[in-house]
Amino acid sequence: MADDASMTKAGRVFLRSLTRWQRKVLVLICAGLTNPQIAERIGTTEQVVKNCAKEIMSKAGLHARARLIVFSFGTGVVQCPCRHRRGRVGCRDEAAPSTLL
Repeated sequence: MADDASMTKAGRVFLRSLTRWQRKVLVLICAGLTNPQIAERIGTTEQVVKNCAKEIMSKAGLHARARLIVFSFGTGVVQCPCRHRRGRVGCRDEAAPSTLL
């Protein structure tokens, strides 16, 4: 995650509403992993990941995974490890996953 100073107010409110588990799933979503990949990575079922993703999107007031990713980077909740400017949606470096605050 980004540092608090680089987040927008909406980003701070959204981040506070997430559980630790939801934050972990959000980072992996923003890193471009699919539900099955996330489930394997964190040791749970695909259905649990789907439900968690729906809860995260609901808290953000969004209905599409792509919009969640753009929102997360745009508000500063998630940052590319390369520390690109806010609003740029990540980099292609799969070795360095996105980070959350």
